[in-house]
Amino acid sequence: MVTGLSRSCNELSNARYTLAMRATLLMILLVFGLVGSMALTGCSAATPPDLYALSARDHTLHGLRLDGAITRSTPIGRIAPVGDRADLAMLTSAGDGLAFTIDRRANVLHTLRLTDAAVVASVRLDMDVWVTRRGLARAPDGRLFALLPGMELRTIDPATGATAIIGPISGATMIEALAFSPDGELFALGGAGTKFSNALYRVDTLTAEATHLADLHVPDADALAYLDGSLYAADSDGSDAQLWRIDPATGTLVSLGPTGIATLNGLTGARSERAGVLRAPRVEGVLEGQKVEDGQLAVAVEVGPGVAVVEEVEEEQEVEHGEEAIAVGVGGALDAG
Repeated sequence: MVTGLSRSCNELSNARYTLAMRATLLMILLVFGLVGSMALTGCSAATPPDLYALSARDHTLHGLRLDGAITRSTPIGRIAPVGDRADLAMLTSAGDGLAFTIDRRANVLHTLRLTDAAVVASVRLDMDVWVTRRGLARAPDGRLFALLPGMELRTIDPATGATAIIGPISGATMIEALAFSPDGELFALGGAGTKFSNALYRVDTLTAEATHLADLHVPDADALAYLDGSLYAADSDGSDAQLWRIDPATGTLVSLGPTGIATLNGLTGARSERAGVLRAPRVEGVLEGQKVEDGQLAVAVEVGPGVAVVEEVEEEQEVEHGEEAIAVGVGGALDAG
């Protein structure tokens, strides 16, 4: 009787110990699962930005998150090394986690690292850069375009600083920002006057002719970026720059509120930095054998939930039904099936 009671007590004690251990293990798993979830989705330091922005006032690089109608800004770091009297302006992706900006006072093109704002390369340009009538944008094919004195559209060789003229801008008297879409359209912010940049243009990269697309009905907008089918613009004046989203097809403008950035003088999209490619508008319902152009995002037929993403598709590589394919840098067409 005593032996049976002792055995029962031991079994009960062992059961309680096992339950306690299981509860402890469950708590550990929950804690680590919560921490992992926060690391993936919660804290701003681990969340990549949607846009990068340059503050000309204090030479800092910022990451911008677009949460609906709210814009959240996180400082990344001070752009360095640059001179104390540097006049940094404009920002455009250079690929591979890098971006270009220009010191207008020294006429120097800087290449900076987007993760920490460190300058990794610098080259002096072969001509002056003006404070007004400006613009800098990298095309999907890698060419670097700039608006330089005389309202001239030029290309820049980032290795040497040499520029080559395309032609003087016609169709607008002032341009203050440039941005490419992934399919090679060059958009510009400018105006018909000489003081305010408040209209949207498309610029022909062969003739430098600017075509007026829409009046934006804002006082001034002089920083521009393209991201996920929309243009984003900001006003460089003041201590808290405003950000707007623009529909490039209609010119419809939506305010995204203040950024918290002083003298915002450059914007560039960050989505391509995450994926390593420039994303173009989606090509829905790709059929077997249909060609996918360079830089386009193709979605094959019979797409289901949780489709896989195929990065950096090689020429002639087949794409399975239900997969997303991003065509990059092949210079020709791809087969999507």
